[in-house]
Amino acid sequence: MAAPRVVGFLAAGAAAWAADLTQLGMVWGQLRSRFWDTHDRLAQYLRDHGHLDIPYSHTDPDGYKLGGRIRKVRDAGRDALSTEESAALDHLGFRWTHPEQQADLIAAVERFHAAHGHTDIPENFKDLDTQARPAQWLASVVRGERRLGRAEATRLRAIGVMVPGQANPQWEANLAALRAYRAEHGHVDVPTVYRTADGVALGSVLAELRHKRRRGRLSADRVAALEELGVDWSPNESVWVDFLAACDRYIRAYGHLRVRVDYVDEEKFKLGAKMVHYRGVARRGELPAERRAALDARGMIWEPVGGRQPVDRQPGRRTDRA
Repeated sequence: MAAPRVVGFLAAGAAAWAADLTQLGMVWGQLRSRFWDTHDRLAQYLRDHGHLDIPYSHTDPDGYKLGGRIRKVRDAGRDALSTEESAALDHLGFRWTHPEQQADLIAAVERFHAAHGHTDIPENFKDLDTQARPAQWLASVVRGERRLGRAEATRLRAIGVMVPGQANPQWEANLAALRAYRAEHGHVDVPTVYRTADGVALGSVLAELRHKRRRGRLSADRVAALEELGVDWSPNESVWVDFLAACDRYIRAYGHLRVRVDYVDEEKFKLGAKMVHYRGVARRGELPAERRAALDARGMIWEPVGGRQPVDRQPGRRTDRA
């Protein structure tokens, strides 16, 4: 009976020691190799950025030099890894040369363009062939944050991507058209439906450039070139500011905002039509509270009696009195 009691005592002691060591931070089982730490970081980068075209200079938030580590993995080659480790990288979409990694992303962009006719790729779009989400990568290319070889840049230019530092005839033609418009009109507030004499849809071109800039997909040099011409990146905000200024001019002149629908002020601002427009926006519940408050403070009449504005004391119109 003595032997079983000793064995039981030792087992109980081992369990207590294990509990103590676990509390001190002991890791039980086989330690993970450095490779799996790198793998996990690659997987996190893929989740955050949608691709694995990692710059050599990239450092994780905790100071881990992931870009440098990836270069070492590539230099060592596939043969330095076990079959399991190599398969894990393949599953992530990792390529063993940098040009191959970029080629996958360019192919994903080309497939999107072939399917949709443009390269304005949504953030959540995933390419089925590569499992990459190329939107962030493409935006960084356009901003000039990523170096491409000549062949890679040529492929992207062929589908209309504006790669910085590369000649782009379409961009140059659009910029020349904007310069010509400014020379003729004194500004570049191009109406959306405007077309040049040779058929260029310049209004649509400018709207697309504004959209790309909002999405971070217009390179810094092109932003600077357009700003030098006087392009307004937020034309809707400018229209609102101009509308309030026209309201204030009318109030100073007439003391109210009972504006005829066809009224145009001395600065050629169609105040009457804009009043109708903003009433409609408000009825649809699309007018921000701060804008409604700004108009309320000026005495805006939201629901004219009988659907028409009162006509007494309005400029340009006489009323018969009994």
